[in-house]
Amino acid sequence: MLAFFSLFFIVTFILSVGIGFLLLWIETVRSVPVPAGMRLDEIVSMIGWTLPWTLYLTIIFSMNYAWRVKSQVMVSCFFVVMLSVVFTFGVSKGFENARLMASPPLLIHEKTLGRKGMILHRADTSMVLLDSPSLETGSRVVSLPKKPLIYQNLPLAADGELIKAPPVPFMTRFDGIINDVIIDFSISAKTIRQRYDSGLIPFFTLGIALALFLTATGLISQIGQWPLANVFLGLLLFRGILAFDVFLNMKEIQEYLNDFFLGALPIEYISPLIYSCAAFLLFFYMLLFSIAQERKNNG
Repeated sequence: MLAFFSLFFIVTFILSVGIGFLLLWIETVRSVPVPAGMRLDEIVSMIGWTLPWTLYLTIIFSMNYAWRVKSQVMVSCFFVVMLSVVFTFGVSKGFENARLMASPPLLIHEKTLGRKGMILHRADTSMVLLDSPSLETGSRVVSLPKKPLIYQNLPLAADGELIKAPPVPFMTRFDGIINDVIIDFSISAKTIRQRYDSGLIPFFTLGIALALFLTATGLISQIGQWPLANVFLGLLLFRGILAFDVFLNMKEIQEYLNDFFLGALPIEYISPLIYSCAAFLLFFYMLLFSIAQERKNNG
């Protein structure tokens, strides 16, 4: 279990960082105009979603592996939880060191795509760039639904901020689905970083509780007879947990829960408490299921 978890986490994390950097590079060269470079702290912040993504995948496949090799359930769960917390802390520490590292920006030598007259879209709004797309302050013609065309000699908002042009649209139809998942993982990564910045106790409290919840859910998803089907079921369950994690850590929900507990529990410990209670219920169900299966086999 130790070797499988460690190897799977490291390989998945390295591949995820590579894919994350590739997606970030594509998103950057889509920009109008293309920026001159990217700072290291910006890159680390944009690929922070790779940490929870790797954690979720590693736990579900580790529990599937433990179930297939018929290892001791509680021992496997213990090692999965502990390794999850250790690797999460290590990656968080590495990300923090990378943000603070003094390094020159990564230069981008790509040219801005398009030429004069290029049409860009954002939702129901369309705009025609009358100057070269590489000119950020170039004039534009904006088309809004059921309104006359608007000529902008200088694209400034009411507050004086420059209105950025939409990116060049050359992504596939799966772009929306991928972006939704990445956004949710980015929000989860932001929560982990906030707990890390708050101190070791809030960080490890959240890390242990979340790892317990994911491990218990991963264990529940393996009760079927087909290993591959169990993996897909686990992925679906983990997608629901990710959505629940994003919902639970919303500012409005946190404030509501804080009022519900009447301030008796610090706000940063509310989510870990909920994860721990849910994990306990799942482990209790798994215990009852095992007892029922054993009696059925003996009967």
